[in-house]
Amino acid sequence: MRRRLTTIGQLGLGVLAGIGLYILCVLVMLILGGLTYSITLGALLAGVVSILIAVYLVVRKRDATSWPIIGGLVSFSVTWAVLAILDSPSTAFMWFR
Repeated sequence: MRRRLTTIGQLGLGVLAGIGLYILCVLVMLILGGLTYSITLGALLAGVVSILIAVYLVVRKRDATSWPIIGGLVSFSVTWAVLAILDSPSTAFMWFR
């Protein structure tokens, strides 16, 4: 008997993937720019990367894509990026200097 993840389980897996993506992006920003801005910019980078992943999967159009996982990933990453902007607007918009 095959066991499948429920939709809630897939959403939770997407959120866990978002947390992993955030940690990876913070580490990349830490290596590139130091500790000062890495947390906020890592959150922004994770949001952008998760949206790019979702756009790629929409364009690719395969039946095997688990949309609840992608939805959890994108919603967590974008929410985290918005919270990072609200927490530290000057740090978040240092990209545009």
